[in-house]
Amino acid sequence: MRAIRKIIQQIEKKAQANDLLFKIYARPYKKTVAKEIKLGNINSEDVVLNIGCGALPFTAYYIHKLSGAKVIAVDYDKNAILQAQKLMSKLKITEEQIEFLHLAADRALEKCNYSKVLAALQTEGKNDIYKKIKLIKDKKIKKLLIREPRKKFYDAYDKLELPRGAVFSKAKQNFLTFDRTLCFDFEGSL
Repeated sequence: MRAIRKIIQQIEKKAQANDLLFKIYARPYKKTVAKEIKLGNINSEDVVLNIGCGALPFTAYYIHKLSGAKVIAVDYDKNAILQAQKLMSKLKITEEQIEFLHLAADRALEKCNYSKVLAALQTEGKNDIYKKIKLIKDKKIKKLLIREPRKKFYDAYDKLELPRGAVFSKAKQNFLTFDRTLCFDFEGSL
């Protein structure tokens, strides 16, 4: 199953070189991100931390385009961040709209100022992210959205072990590798 991830990475590398190809390849994400925006009640007042943006930051792009929210897009792969910045520059997306940072998830959760978090499917350490957010004392985080793999891809991607008593809502998704986005609401619950 890990081979799927490598194939997807190869396809995405080709789309990095061409902004038109990016827009075509990104199109299926538009509906997915629109559902996540609704699920997370994301609007132009929010700053969204997008963990695992990758070299083709479809999610960050559509969060900003569809909601007007500022996005802080992070990835632990420095080359992915550099490629994403270059691509967004071609698309006339400014650093004030989408800020790219070379950070691992745990450092981003500590360092960045944001109101909502969206963890990509390929994000590792989803359980740690959930626990860390629960422990943050200043209650800056209102919602955590996490994409979860389809059952047949459980071995290929990190899966959140739902904490006992966790309250969440979800949106069905129609992707080959993931079929739902979970949303944990922390407003007033921490």
